[in-house]
Amino acid sequence: MKKAVQALGLIFIISIIATPVHGRDFSNEDIVNAARAYLDIIDIREDYQERFEAADDPSVLEDLQMEANLRIMQALDDNGIDAETYNDLIDAAQEDDRLMEELLNEIDRQENIR
Repeated sequence: MKKAVQALGLIFIISIIATPVHGRDFSNEDIVNAARAYLDIIDIREDYQERFEAADDPSVLEDLQMEANLRIMQALDDNGIDAETYNDLIDAAQEDDRLMEELLNEIDRQENIR
């Protein structure tokens, strides 16, 4: 009986760490990596915002968007998360309050250790 209670406790802990949403299980590592990537992506967007607004030529704007997207993809890769997992996690967090809270807490934590 004691082992069964311990096993149930372990299952509960695992279910908190790996929250199934949209058919995906997100590990704590996914949340940490997404939080770090999110902060990098915010920095990239801030770097390009003024340049986007100043671009008069549609082809220049398109080039800037491609450049920014490449930097975003590199930021995801540098933080150990692929675009699909990142997007799924962000989407899932918008529908799951507990996951959103975990993600926001991790973003705050990552921001404080930068």
